[in-house]
Amino acid sequence: MALVSCRQCDSEVSPKATACPKCGEPDPSRQGRNKAVRARLFGLAIALAAGSYLWLVALPDMTQGFKDGLQATAPQK
Repeated sequence: MALVSCRQCDSEVSPKATACPKCGEPDPSRQGRNKAVRARLFGLAIALAAGSYLWLVALPDMTQGFKDGLQATAPQK
């Protein structure tokens, strides 16, 4: 397991440590977890934006083209 830097004193600390052995900072590796959470939330926001675009803009255009193609090939009475 890789060591992480303490966010207070920059010494190497285990990510499972509850306090930094050098400065006593509680939860010294929390900074890395915050970055991971922010990255996941950013990815989720991008995925939601792309899905919304496809649902609201691209999908109706694609289905309309499909419907027009079906109407053009339907036998005339």
